[in-house]
Amino acid sequence: MQGLRNHGFEITTPRYLSDYEKTAREARKRFKGKLRKAMKGISWLNEHDCFWALDPVKEPFPDGRKIDEEDFRESGCSTAIYVLTRQAGEGRDRRDAPGDFRLSENEIANITFVAHHYRKSILVINAGSSCDLSRSPTCP
Repeated sequence: MQGLRNHGFEITTPRYLSDYEKTAREARKRFKGKLRKAMKGISWLNEHDCFWALDPVKEPFPDGRKIDEEDFRESGCSTAIYVLTRQAGEGRDRRDAPGDFRLSENEIANITFVAHHYRKSILVINAGSSCDLSRSPTCP
């Protein structure tokens, strides 16, 4: 978002982005709690045990709420950018699950909404590995 602003683009969806930031903060808080629990009794200096203690702590990035008509009216523009983000890391398997390798129902709904409401839509995939886009909506 900052990069777009730095290049003169106006961000026109402050309500949606503010809601997303709140969701992301809550997700980070839950993740930190799981990390503390997984690391209990393990020294941060013990690289091997740290790695395996954290292995079950796999949290997807939150995908935000559904985009709605009010978001569309508020934006007042003809082009939308939707960012699809996935967590990836060395030695971490991806799961064949919605929100991980596959799209979540919410992501499908948001991509469909953007494709049908904006004259131009851009899907940015911010992922360290592949995603199954076979259930992606078709553009009008």
